[in-house]
Amino acid sequence: MINSEEINVLSSTVSVSGRENLMKHKIEEIAKENNRITETDTFGNLIVRIASRYKTDFTVSVIVPTDTVGYFVTSIDVDGKIHVGSPSSDKEKFEYVNVMSSKGVRGAFIPVGNDPEIPDCYIDIGAKNKSEAELRVSVGDTFSVFNPAYVSGSSIFGSHVADITLIHTMLEIIRSDIEPKNNLCLIFSSQEKTGDRGAPCAVSLTSPDIAICLQKTDIRGNGAAITVKNGNIISDMRTVMKIENIANNEGIKTYRAVSDKASYPVNSVMGASNGTRVCGIGISVYNLNTQNEIVKTEDAEELKKLIFAVCKTDFS
Repeated sequence: MINSEEINVLSSTVSVSGRENLMKHKIEEIAKENNRITETDTFGNLIVRIASRYKTDFTVSVIVPTDTVGYFVTSIDVDGKIHVGSPSSDKEKFEYVNVMSSKGVRGAFIPVGNDPEIPDCYIDIGAKNKSEAELRVSVGDTFSVFNPAYVSGSSIFGSHVADITLIHTMLEIIRSDIEPKNNLCLIFSSQEKTGDRGAPCAVSLTSPDIAICLQKTDIRGNGAAITVKNGNIISDMRTVMKIENIANNEGIKTYRAVSDKASYPVNSVMGASNGTRVCGIGISVYNLNTQNEIVKTEDAEELKKLIFAVCKTDFS
């Protein structure tokens, strides 16, 4: 079952690219509570290792991004308006959207002017002037869209709920008594939403034989999505067919996702891999990359079953 309380807590945690410390701290606490071995590499990726009790040198890494799209404060006006780095090339999607800073300061994006050719926004935190605003916000602080996730009926609603659902599933593996046939590395990667991506650094460090990249997709289907192709890569078909066989044997619903869009961290891992076989597993999301993504709980449950089955399978 989906833990709606944990989904809500995770989605309320500001985890902007390059500043994912709050999210990583929550994950690391859970890992240590469950006696898991953790390490953080130089790029900020959190790695949780689960050694196989079977004699094997074969390693499977499962990678999930922990960052969200975020905005750095660039200036504060005399009237208390907070200006940030460009929210989006499609800024009108963010007008009047609630945001929260890593310090817990709440506000909203407010449009500037009425010229659709020059869209712009500032953040209103309710400050009367610059002095009042500077008591709560500083240049360099980060904000992200704030719409905490909640479960209603057969769906999960909220900002970046697809990524949160993937992280939640990884935490379920950490808490479980799983006995992997291969050495298992659970990688919570940094900066997948920016130009510098953490997954290649983690892959270079862990040197997996197979890398399973968890991702969201707008390619619709029932159950868990298995990426065959996206904008930059083609998944290793041996691994795709192996995972499909696992799903068929376990009665897990899956479908193949083929897209022309780029998708991380699959692309970055492919660029860094040295003989690593890479495959993407994902979940279908409605309203992709908006303040109100929607994920079907049935898809989330099928994805969870698939990831657990993959982690227990001998790929060597």
